[in-house]
Amino acid sequence: MYEEEFGYVFVTFVVGRISEDILAELKTRFNNTHVVELEIASKEELKYIERSIRELLSKKSVQTTNEGNVSAEYSGEIVDETLDGADTDSEDDLDAISSCGYDISRNVELNKVPEEDNENLYTQHREDDVHAIKRASI
Repeated sequence: MYEEEFGYVFVTFVVGRISEDILAELKTRFNNTHVVELEIASKEELKYIERSIRELLSKKSVQTTNEGNVSAEYSGEIVDETLDGADTDSEDDLDAISSCGYDISRNVELNKVPEEDNENLYTQHREDDVHAIKRASI
């Protein structure tokens, strides 16, 4: 039902939550407008992205030598978390970046538009076409 209503699957960050809480959130969010729900779903998706970035940064990098790639555990020396010699941001830096108020929903393309919006858009296009025809005939 949720996917039929909003055009995408229900997205929420579930780490550390019980199923009853998740179900209650689903029921609450189902009453949201499309725009409000997109905003919430975008923020929930961002939580997964931030978690994945943190996990990537916590892994040890592979050291590149003249003889090819050598894993840090076999190289005999500790390798800092770097990518091709460039310093990476720490987890604290990621927290600062994620709390700067970047609105990810502005970069999301909507594949599904509510039916009433489609009707309004179609009506507006028809009115624009009629107006253009009237101006051309003057």
